[in-house]
Amino acid sequence: MGSTGNAGDAVSKNGPGRGRPRGSKNRTTVEVREAAAGIVGSARYRAKLKARAEAGKLAPAVEVALWQYAYGKPREQVEAHVAVDYRWLTEADETAEDLAVEVEALALASGAGPLALVPPASDDEDGGA
Repeated sequence: MGSTGNAGDAVSKNGPGRGRPRGSKNRTTVEVREAAAGIVGSARYRAKLKARAEAGKLAPAVEVALWQYAYGKPREQVEAHVAVDYRWLTEADETAEDLAVEVEALALASGAGPLALVPPASDDEDGGA
């Protein structure tokens, strides 16, 4: 019987049948890590790995992993440049400006960087007619 979410329920997340406690490692994960450490810790394995690396016969993924372990993973940075035209708005200029401010804030918060905003057309753009 599971927790119904009522305030009176005292069933813990780690009660009987609820799995391992938070933060504890899965037994299989521990065993696999220990086995991998035993292989990588072997002087014979490391000598063969070095020989394959020097002969240029390493799998690309292994070579990438070695570079990352030696020098760290390169920082990934994505730049996005977007021009947004708000002239299609028919509401008052203030509404367009408010929307532009919100869109700019969302772009910055998402990591896209500043946007190239095109301000709404003014009423006198066509010669004041």
